[in-house]
Amino acid sequence: MKRILLCILFALITSGCSKIEKKVISIDTKPSGANITINEYDERTGKDIKKELGTSPVQYEIAIPEFARYSSAMPNDDEDDFSLVSTHTQKRTRRPKYVVKAQKDGYFTEEKAIVNYDYLFKSGRFRLILEKSPMWWATSESSATNQWINLIINPEITPMEMWQRVVDA
Repeated sequence: MKRILLCILFALITSGCSKIEKKVISIDTKPSGANITINEYDERTGKDIKKELGTSPVQYEIAIPEFARYSSAMPNDDEDDFSLVSTHTQKRTRRPKYVVKAQKDGYFTEEKAIVNYDYLFKSGRFRLILEKSPMWWATSESSATNQWINLIINPEITPMEMWQRVVDA
């Protein structure tokens, strides 16, 4: 009985000793104005908590236990000094606590895990670089958008030619 109480006491003491740092960071995108969502992994429940943060740049308070720091890697030379992406991490055994997602019209959706808390705490900034969608930027506006068009079906036209007329319309 004494042994069980000592084990419980030891577990309570060691679990209460882990230092939790909190810091407000700035999450930004290039270009700015993207909708930011963060998925926070709760280790106790094993579930993700999705939070809509708004349009970049946004402020967000993160709390990282001391044992959850994964890497001390620095960004590549070809990136901004405060870009921090999951490709910089070393092999790790834990799941990332925070995954940031940025969405903006005309750009591909970008999703990055926060993995380098030491560097993040020093800079206070996390940035995602969005890549332009060539399909979006090559599209031109038209007055025919969302308008009904009557196409006359001629039995002498092949299905391939008819499909081309639909595409052209």
